[in-house]
Amino acid sequence: NGGTANSASGGFTFFLDTSTAGSATINNNAGTVSGASGGETDFESTSSAGNAHINISGAGATGHGVAGRVVFSGNATAGNATFFNGSSSVVNAEGGQIFFYNQTNAGTASIENFNGVGNGITHFFASASAGGSFIVNDGGTAFPESGGETDFNDTSTAAGAEITNNGSTHASVNAGETE
Repeated sequence: NGGTANSASGGFTFFLDTSTAGSATINNNAGTVSGASGGETDFESTSSAGNAHINISGAGATGHGVAGRVVFSGNATAGNATFFNGSSSVVNAEGGQIFFYNQTNAGTASIENFNGVGNGITHFFASASAGGSFIVNDGGTAFPESGGETDFNDTSTAAGAEITNNGSTHASVNAGETE
């Protein structure tokens, strides 16, 4: 769970070495007050998210709330897991965040980045790969929302991923986006 006081840390779950999340359900909830960190799950070394269902909530606290996060580093993989990367409906509060670093890959995971004032975002850095994953970036539905987002940075690659960017349903709102 996320922190419950300003500057408080959220809870952490670590998968190390060759460990796997199996078929677990993991909830990374946001901080409950402004400035409190959200819950975080880290996959390190050659660990795997397996077939887990992982929910990442967007921050609901007013003013600079911190969402839940999932971080992949080393050579970890998302396996065949399902990720629901939530959004925030509050201004200055971030949506859920998924980070792939180093030589990690998204495997054949399903990732949905939700729309919101603080949108759900999946980031790929360094030599990370989206693998054969299925990624959906929802489109915004009302002002001031933004659509879900997937970002590729450095030498990361979409590889054989299937990425769908849904359109918005409002003239002043961003659609789902990949950059």
